[in-house]
Amino acid sequence: MSNFVIKPIETAEEYAEAVHLAAETFSNGDHQAYKMIVASGTRAQERVGFTYRDRWILVADGRIVSHAIFETYPWQYGSAQIKMVGLGAVATVLRYRGMGYNAALLHDCMQRFQQEGLAPIAMLNGIGNYYHRFSFVPVIPDYMIEISAQDASAQPSPLEVRPATLADQAGMQALYDCVWPERRPTLARTAALWGWRLGEGAPRSTLVAVDAAGQVHGYLSGRGPTSSVAEVVVADVEATQSLLAYSGSLYREQGESTIYWRMPPDDPLVEYVRQLCDVKVQIHYHHNAGWMGRVLNPQALLEQVAPVLQARVDGTASLSLVDDDQIEIQYAGASTRVSPNAFFQLLTGLNQAPVELRPLFGTSPAMIAPWDWF
Repeated sequence: MSNFVIKPIETAEEYAEAVHLAAETFSNGDHQAYKMIVASGTRAQERVGFTYRDRWILVADGRIVSHAIFETYPWQYGSAQIKMVGLGAVATVLRYRGMGYNAALLHDCMQRFQQEGLAPIAMLNGIGNYYHRFSFVPVIPDYMIEISAQDASAQPSPLEVRPATLADQAGMQALYDCVWPERRPTLARTAALWGWRLGEGAPRSTLVAVDAAGQVHGYLSGRGPTSSVAEVVVADVEATQSLLAYSGSLYREQGESTIYWRMPPDDPLVEYVRQLCDVKVQIHYHHNAGWMGRVLNPQALLEQVAPVLQARVDGTASLSLVDDDQIEIQYAGASTRVSPNAFFQLLTGLNQAPVELRPLFGTSPAMIAPWDWF
């Protein structure tokens, strides 16, 4: 390894170089995907709260060799909003891979954030057999539903499906809040974020299902016409039919026979689809990949989630940090000790607590809504 420097991005030129590195890494040789990633990275600078200092780079031989984003997000757990570091866009120049540069960048940044108390938890969506080296463990499985494009296209469309505009923001935000943070641990969204996603210059790939009065009954936002990373939120069966009919026709035009959407099995859309046609639900539990998390500050995490857990059992539970590396949970005569990361897995619903302690933990599994994937 050459001598190197690890630092946050400081200039527009460094940012542009890092964006192109990420585009080269994640486009897999697809020129259109490369252009979309560059456009997305360029537009990200207009988002409220954007700062270069969330983007870290490793510089060696006079150039950016490795890059990663460490952005903070509000993770909503019941009434608690917990600051979370989201790790994304991890990329290394091809000829420098396998030389330890990326590991050096991640080790340095995670240690720095832990010492500075930046956030109680961190999360990423990663490749297999790599991020466990940095103390990350699986926290959320991959959820997927499958629907026949032919069955979907055969549905009636009682509502108008059209591109979303800024005028739809309030209706879309209300739907999201009802279906996502009010039901499961996920990311909270500000009005400013909604406005940026729907405002001037935003990709017009987001669709809404509206009635004759213009009221939003559902929406769909995906990374591409047939991408499985699509957020589909509905209020009723009419919105479900309309978005299915639109998507089914689009998928068939693209030569696809099956619609794949990332969605937890208890999402309202799954219940509505079951009334209309067959739907398959898949859950993939990764051993060492996918959505992974790590506790950076156990005491801070415990202080923020304990009131939520205790409220579920009228304050009769006891939660405490023991010896800095074990969380003790006591309730109804039962007691257990788990590591901070294992406690994180209980919070997300990946693992179940002993039967006696389950009233403390919610019944809906955590998931990062697809529009928020990083």
